[in-house]
Amino acid sequence: MLDSLGLSHERLEQSGELEKMLNWQKSNLVSIAIPIGDTTIYTEARLAFRTDNEGNIGLAIHAMRKEPQLDYPYMGYKFSPEEKEQLLATGNLGKTIEVTPKSGEPFAALSLYTSLMAR
Repeated sequence: MLDSLGLSHERLEQSGELEKMLNWQKSNLVSIAIPIGDTTIYTEARLAFRTDNEGNIGLAIHAMRKEPQLDYPYMGYKFSPEEKEQLLATGNLGKTIEVTPKSGEPFAALSLYTSLMAR
């Protein structure tokens, strides 16, 4: 999988990104090459290891976005128009929200937004 994106285990290890990924964190932005037919798209993305419903580990690719996707639920939480405005204006919701990840265990989370998080 890494080879198909123009990456290698060694490159991720040398850059320190592999250690983050092995700790279930997202990497910083890394350059990837996505082959599509006869062409290749070059972009940057954050990478992370994730498990599917059967417990298999796979590579999650978090592509760059120009702006946050606040019109869609985030881990089950839907932002109100006022909350969207607050996040875009200050980068901080000013309160915790209850989110539910794929594991199904809800928890309270701070809701912050930075330009890197939009990616």
